Amino acid sequence: MVEAVPEATILALADPDDRDGDGISGRAGRAPDGRFGRFGRKAEFATLREFIDGALRFELGITTPDHPAEERVNGVPVPAEADPALDPEIDAAGLDLLVDYVRLLAPLAPLQPASAAARDTLQRGERAFHAAGCAACHVPAMRTGRDRNPAFDRKWFRVYSDLLLHDLGPELAGVCGAGATPSEYRTASLVGLRYRTGLLHDGRAASVWAAVLLHGGEAAAARRAFIRLDPAVREYLAAFLHSL
Repeated sequence: MVEAVPEATILALADPDDRDGDGISGRAGRAPDGRFGRFGRKAEFATLREFIDGALRFELGITTPDHPAEERVNGVPVPAEADPALDPEIDAAGLDLLVDYVRLLAPLAPLQPASAAARDTLQRGERAFHAAGCAACHVPAMRTGRDRNPAFDRKWFRVYSDLLLHDLGPELAGVCGAGATPSEYRTASLVGLRYRTGLLHDGRAASVWAAVLLHGGEAAAARRAFIRLDPAVREYLAAFLHSL
């Protein structure tokens, strides 16, 4: 669904010069060749295919038709005997099937409340999510543009991200991206948060609260707002986040 969102929709959320003065200045990520990026921690991949190609190579060590050579380790080639498989290790047809499979995965639905009391708790938590300023970057929903495939044609879907780069401060600084500084990251989607462990880009946060408290930079105001919440309201917010 993310790939079907018009570029203009995402760019409309950007405010690189913080003209509204809210301290949030999201900007578009860029692929190495300058195209608009919407995938990857640094928004450095322009298309889902490129993102999956990168994941195959960098995460799984699988060579692809576009990148048939093994990645080097600290500049040193992988010994031939360490990987005798013929390259590329996935052909174009296999990569196409994998991309189509991922593209057609439906967004994970949120947990449904089992009672009126549970529904009230989630609604209170969602209000706290907005009141604390979380939704300024973790935008709840987006709409796809016109598409020949009815499954993607002008559909609203839950994303909880603006798909833009934000500076989260020196505490979370890591590696650079194609057009991102070490402390800039694409807003992570919160869909499926209830199933995740090891949060943030490097997995250092063991809980949602730990992750929130590490937010700095453009997210510092939201972190302060979270800290000021009444403990009971924080519990409502926790319930809401763990329903995503």
